[in-house]
Amino acid sequence: MERRKFIITTGGFVSATMLTTILEASPLMTLTGCSSSSKNKERDDYAQFDKPILKALAIGLNAPSAHNTQPWKFKIVSDTEAEIYIDETRLLPQTDPPTRQIHISGGCFLETIAIGSTLINYETTFSLFPKGEYALSELGQKPFAIIKLTPQEKVSVHPLANHIFNRHTSRLVYESALISDETKDKLIKESASEYSRLIIKNNQEEIKPYLDIFKEAMKIESFNLPTNEETRRMFRFNSEEIETKRDGLTFEGQGTTGLSKVFTKMAVKNNEESWNKKSNVDAGLEKFNKGVDSSKSLVYWITETNTIKDWINVGRDITNFLLVLTKNDMYAHPLNQGIQEYKAMDETRTKLDSLMKITNEQKIQMIVRIGKSEKPFISYRRHLDDLIKG
Repeated sequence: MERRKFIITTGGFVSATMLTTILEASPLMTLTGCSSSSKNKERDDYAQFDKPILKALAIGLNAPSAHNTQPWKFKIVSDTEAEIYIDETRLLPQTDPPTRQIHISGGCFLETIAIGSTLINYETTFSLFPKGEYALSELGQKPFAIIKLTPQEKVSVHPLANHIFNRHTSRLVYESALISDETKDKLIKESASEYSRLIIKNNQEEIKPYLDIFKEAMKIESFNLPTNEETRRMFRFNSEEIETKRDGLTFEGQGTTGLSKVFTKMAVKNNEESWNKKSNVDAGLEKFNKGVDSSKSLVYWITETNTIKDWINVGRDITNFLLVLTKNDMYAHPLNQGIQEYKAMDETRTKLDSLMKITNEQKIQMIVRIGKSEKPFISYRRHLDDLIKG
């Protein structure tokens, strides 16, 4: 697969860690030069923007992110250049204390732009840490990347570019047949993992111990008050919240549909007591476990070291794989609870590392289950205007 140019401008990296109707009634012009009345319901259409860099950033907003935090903000440098920052107000300190998953999300954003910019006949070059590496306390003050667009002399649309807009997470039950060895090999070849080791397990007897760990990890996270409350803060409980905040998690996105959604919304309210009520948590775990049990195959990304550079780069590999998956009419569901770095998860994470034979500085960076399902809920994205630094 043809890959993008990639420039690293620093030698060292510090250790640090992935829903609307239109609100604006006024047709006044915004920072990006498009009228607010032209915005799409779920996501901004890149075609509505006039400058190449704005088009590219709008395409990038389709990238997946931890808890759908969309943890990025931008500074426009020119019509073809922008600085990309982690948004320090959108971290997950309870479930992602080192910001590993947040930076993986940043890598997903970069790769989505690299692939998607070919739709507007531009090639993308990245430079990591253009103003130097940063400590956790400096998140949001220095960019983690700068993007530069260069016109292509000859139109050459990336083969995965059009799949960006059809890639969605599915937490539904997977009803398809098992993933064959032939399909497994095809996915590995087409995704061409460059920065990490991609492992696909499709033997049902082999993956069963993993499924048990995933269930255990979700139970720990759900009954641990700080982490479960963090999830509640990122949860959008009704259509109004979905359509105004345009981020986070939803009942629909968790695979709750039909009458089950009606009863769930009646039972679970946006307060600490209701959200953490045992019967409500148990009901959520039952749905999660049902999805996990339908796993047709498990996919892992492992790096030999665990630096911020690894986090960003593995996000790029993950994005390629997810788009290849979309191309092959399949979905993915992240199962990352068991690899998160907070104290309550230490024992389970060690158990999973042992099962995967993780040694030395190696790190499991991402785990997903894959398969086929009905079309899932399309999560919202924040408007590009709201992400641009003044």
